Amino acid sequence: MDSKNDYLGLTDDENNNNNNNNKDYDENNNNINNDETTTATTEDTSFSIMDSYELNKNTPDIDNNTCIELSDDDGNMNDKSTSFHDYSLSSSSSPMHGINYQQSPQKLRSKPLPVIPTIEELTDLDPDLMRLATTSSNITATDGISLNDGNKNNLLPTKLEKVRVTVQYVPLIKTTDEKMLEMMRLMSEPIKAILMENDPFDKLLQYFCGKKYLKKEDVILVYEGIPVMLRATPQSLNMITGVKAKNLMKAYLKDDYEKQEREKSENLKRRLEETPFDDKFIKRLEQTQPSEPVESESFILIKLRGKNNEDTNMRVKQTTSLRTIVNRYSELKVLPNDVATKIRLSFDGEDLSLDDTIGDTELEDEDVVEVIIS
Repeated sequence: MDSKNDYLGLTDDENNNNNNNNKDYDENNNNINNDETTTATTEDTSFSIMDSYELNKNTPDIDNNTCIELSDDDGNMNDKSTSFHDYSLSSSSSPMHGINYQQSPQKLRSKPLPVIPTIEELTDLDPDLMRLATTSSNITATDGISLNDGNKNNLLPTKLEKVRVTVQYVPLIKTTDEKMLEMMRLMSEPIKAILMENDPFDKLLQYFCGKKYLKKEDVILVYEGIPVMLRATPQSLNMITGVKAKNLMKAYLKDDYEKQEREKSENLKRRLEETPFDDKFIKRLEQTQPSEPVESESFILIKLRGKNNEDTNMRVKQTTSLRTIVNRYSELKVLPNDVATKIRLSFDGEDLSLDDTIGDTELEDEDVVEVIIS
């Protein structure tokens, strides 16, 4: 896809025209210093949804199945894939100015790497410096070149890989309005993009919000259920590299996502505070009781101590029969019927009648009842 700012896609004819224009420029301006360059200045402007809309009106429509490449740093001059600079939504971006295509290669040459002395050459150093030098087995240069123990034969540049990422908007709003449902369906259509593995996700979010007409500060990216910081990179998240890889990120509105997480946390906290079988067990106990006036609605906690001093906690009412407690204990322990019929309950060394209720006994809150299988 062509664009007026696509500097990586110059054809041979365009390169020849640029060279001829530069030669005419040098002949007519001999007094101009060749090292002088023009500096482009930009103005910081606030970016709103309307600005995004105006920019995207001039952006060619791209099929959702098309994978957009947000980084053109691949060294391939003939690569015709769409780059991030073609459809950049940043208000501070500006075209390139003052490029001298005939600039001497010596000026473009990077600075030589510093010479790393060997351990033998450090013997005359201060002992503290010597200790620091010997503890550093690897020194990594800022440009991604690894220096291993001063061996210049191992100076190999680190090659960065491309990463394909799919971003899908997830609406959390519940509505029955047809227009809203249609809008959410369009918003949920995924957008595919290609990043370099060291590109920050800020670039991806900026592009995504521009295509969906959303404010960047209102959207949060989530990967594998965890919110992602915008300065993180695909490499830091160990994403699968390659232009055919499948890395799915989900986008939410921040307010909706935070509300959902709070509700999940509250529900989990409420479950932990409740006894797992409280509701079902109490309901079953109420159904098995005779239709007698209830003397007390208060519950007490008793501990049924079985074999190997293993305790089973139960919340019971004063009207709960001991036989019902035995039946419930047999269900929890998955005891066969022939064993369940042999269960006896004992409190303070005395057997309890299974026909009695809790109110008929002297059991109090947190008392221990022994379970005996004869």
